[in-house]
Amino acid sequence: MEQRTNKDELEIDLREIAGVLLSRWLFIVLMACLFGVLAFLYSRMTWTPQYSSTTSIYVINQQNADTLTSADLQTGSQLTNDYRSVVRSRSVLEQVIYTLNLNLSYEQLLGKVTVNNPEDTRILEITVTDPDPYEAKRLADGIREAATDKIIEVMNIDAVNLLEEGNIPRNSTGSPVRRTTAIGVVLGGVLSVGIVVLHYLLNDSIRTPEDVERYLGLSTLGIIPLDPEKEKQNRRNQKLSKKAERRRRKDRSKPESKR
Repeated sequence: MEQRTNKDELEIDLREIAGVLLSRWLFIVLMACLFGVLAFLYSRMTWTPQYSSTTSIYVINQQNADTLTSADLQTGSQLTNDYRSVVRSRSVLEQVIYTLNLNLSYEQLLGKVTVNNPEDTRILEITVTDPDPYEAKRLADGIREAATDKIIEVMNIDAVNLLEEGNIPRNSTGSPVRRTTAIGVVLGGVLSVGIVVLHYLLNDSIRTPEDVERYLGLSTLGIIPLDPEKEKQNRRNQKLSKKAERRRRKDRSKPESKR
């Protein structure tokens, strides 16, 4: 068995690859733009504007109607996760569905609801997202009212105060169009670079004297330059010859006219 030498191994010249990429920059840019346009059109056609309405409540575990100790505040802060779970509970949301006569399931309504607790506070922010801004406000207020009653009932809370009613949002929430377009541009650029590099690595044709020395292990004695104009003329002559040959074959195939 013959042993392979180092000359048989594929050598990758990073500088040569960089040169190939620079020479194909127009292809890379066009591919990136094409993918960006496709991603933009897809996101615009599939994305529905969403509007978010937020309402806030303040929960007080008041032990004495006249005094409020720091221990009460600390205990209330530790219970905010419990309050958040109550707001998103099935009983609260199903009560909202029944009261507002919604054509939604519990899971669908839960997907619209976000409950946030600002750090070191006893405030609960209930945010509802919906394609209709007025429906988003109606749902936020409905969930706040149902959650207030449930928190008082289950957690034995003396009072849940209204801090802010749900607002009517004027602007939609963050659009994914820009993000999707940017992803499309990056994906198109990476894919085009991969295609160029793969074509370079798979192309084993000998194009330069350096390729002769690298792959065949032979030294070149000289280079015969090719005349571009002569090459073009040869190609034109070949095309004319092929056309004339086709014309002669067509003439031979025609039946002779009757005398």
